[in-house]
Amino acid sequence: MMFEIKKSDTEKNEKKIIAVLNEQYTQSFTGNEPLTAKTISISAIKDEKWLGGAVVSLFGNTLHLSLLGVEQSHRHESIGSQLIEAVQQEALENQCLYMTVNTQDYQARRFYEKYGFDVFASVEDMPFVGTTKFYLKKQLSSQ
Repeated sequence: MMFEIKKSDTEKNEKKIIAVLNEQYTQSFTGNEPLTAKTISISAIKDEKWLGGAVVSLFGNTLHLSLLGVEQSHRHESIGSQLIEAVQQEALENQCLYMTVNTQDYQARRFYEKYGFDVFASVEDMPFVGTTKFYLKKQLSSQ
């Protein structure tokens, strides 16, 4: 069988991968509804100016916080805190049991821990030698 490996359109590729994984899931757990992925974008805006934002992915019972950032000039104004609260509200509204995020040692580990996330894994020298990538989760089911 001949085939080629090449770069492709991300959106089309993701949809096909999710369909294949959904099929495996449905076959493995008969009676379960097919899983659908959903992306939500949240922004903090003042006077039509973007101050910060978050992008999350919902899949199954988990919300993954893909991106969260606040303009440097507006840090320490509780924008990040309000964004993380909005993200958690989305998780609860979508019946998620967990939230996950990953961050670097030079980024926001302490920020996420302040909001109830716990480190469950870390990898040293990733993505650069001398840095550590942390994987965090927060359980929502008992709240």
